[in-house]
Amino acid sequence: MSREAVFFSRCELKKAALDLPVKGSERQKPCAMRVRSPRLWLTATIAELAAVSQAASLYLYPAGLSHAFQAFRWSHVMKHVKLLSYFVAVAHHRSIREAANFLHLTSSALNRHILDLEEELSAPLFERHARGVRLSAAGETYLAYAKKALCDAEDAHSSIRELEGLKRGHIKIAAVAAIADVHLIDLIATFQTQYPKVSFAVKVAGADKVVDAVVENDCDLGLAFNPSQNADFHELAQAPYSIHALVKRDHVLASAESISISSTADYPLALADTSWGGRRLLDEYLKRNGTRIYPQMESNSFQVLTDFVRRTGGICFQVRKEGGERLVDDDLVALPVSELRRYQRRMILGVLRGRVLPVAAARFSELLKKSLFSELNDNSPGV
Repeated sequence: MSREAVFFSRCELKKAALDLPVKGSERQKPCAMRVRSPRLWLTATIAELAAVSQAASLYLYPAGLSHAFQAFRWSHVMKHVKLLSYFVAVAHHRSIREAANFLHLTSSALNRHILDLEEELSAPLFERHARGVRLSAAGETYLAYAKKALCDAEDAHSSIRELEGLKRGHIKIAAVAAIADVHLIDLIATFQTQYPKVSFAVKVAGADKVVDAVVENDCDLGLAFNPSQNADFHELAQAPYSIHALVKRDHVLASAESISISSTADYPLALADTSWGGRRLLDEYLKRNGTRIYPQMESNSFQVLTDFVRRTGGICFQVRKEGGERLVDDDLVALPVSELRRYQRRMILGVLRGRVLPVAAARFSELLKKSLFSELNDNSPGV
């Protein structure tokens, strides 16, 4: 008894029953078929599937299945993938109108697609209210499935593209702010010189949010410093780093081999916010030693921190490779902080554990490993 693996819902099986040809000579031959719906795996004989279309008096047969079913299967797989992308967009924007604008659809058409999906699942995916929508309990569960299915579809497309060489692709990256500001754009430009039709989406976030974006299938790759442990975040590469102070080249401390935490009290001080791994490392040291410092400003933007130093003649902190270049920019230098040299932590490149990356993302990860982890001696994240 032959079997076919099919990825769509029972509602679509009804349509399949009406579309397949009938051969009278094989009317009595059953054939088992395994059908995956979003809710369950269902095994049914061809005769049982035929029961859903009794009104048309049609039966399904193995001979007709292999041919007509093939075209049906692929068209409906892609239709299902598109429906999942609509659902994920609405969940992200928390508004059917805003999601419709993003998808270049009318609100009524998008709402109809969502209602069809809810009808198929026999469960509401969203709670509607005056200011938009929010996920229901069923929607929260279904979102994880939808994101994984979309990633699997992209991985499949990527594998197909690999047969013709890497011509197209889309890479989603989550990175801490300083890496995005300092390193990432240069590396993307280098990569696109060789692969001009590969596009990128870059999400800038704190270390733990970077991990979340990768684990929740929102991003292919994550670059984070000192993130909290997560079993689903698999490390592809890592490198040690420690905290340095950034000052202007004409600052009175600029010629020193290193500085102490206490010496920063005499100058304006800017710190990254607590979402950054480097800031948590600094706070860990201060707590252990009973030391307090009083920043004049906090920010989650590395550009804002360095601009503060340039304009005030003050100090901010940056995580850098121990023994790396002192020169940060033309007008800034990095000085090791003596008390923090033994407080080294890791810069991590990570992916979702168990996921096979699309071809484009896998190749870009190799560039990241070579550029940032083999010889990490340029500017690194702030604190």
